[in-house]
Amino acid sequence: MAGQGAAATTVLVEKNVNGEIIAKTCSICDEYKELEDFARDKRGFVGRAADCKACAKAIKDRWEAIGRADLEALYAEGLSEDEIAERYNVATTTVIVRRNQCGLNDPNATQVRLADRKHRRPW
Repeated sequence: MAGQGAAATTVLVEKNVNGEIIAKTCSICDEYKELEDFARDKRGFVGRAADCKACAKAIKDRWEAIGRADLEALYAEGLSEDEIAERYNVATTTVIVRRNQCGLNDPNATQVRLADRKHRRPW
């Protein structure tokens, strides 16, 4: 998702009179929003996700629209799973799962014969 492997960004926050954080910025749209606009995430800053619910939904909807033909076209362009994941702002494992759901073979797979393996069994 957004922010994975990226350089740290500044998060603007707003505190109430008790010192509790009540608002922060979204890591995707950079808009300043109330904490209720962020999904709960115990790993995140102040227990909230880095991206707002609206941005997270937009990313999810964009990825969910990808079907078998679209995925085949992306592989035909010569894109790797990492590049597809970066383009759609999803994890690489998500791309692999979708490829398997669509019944596509791994375009980067190589055939390895048993005789070519380094660690063959002795029998």
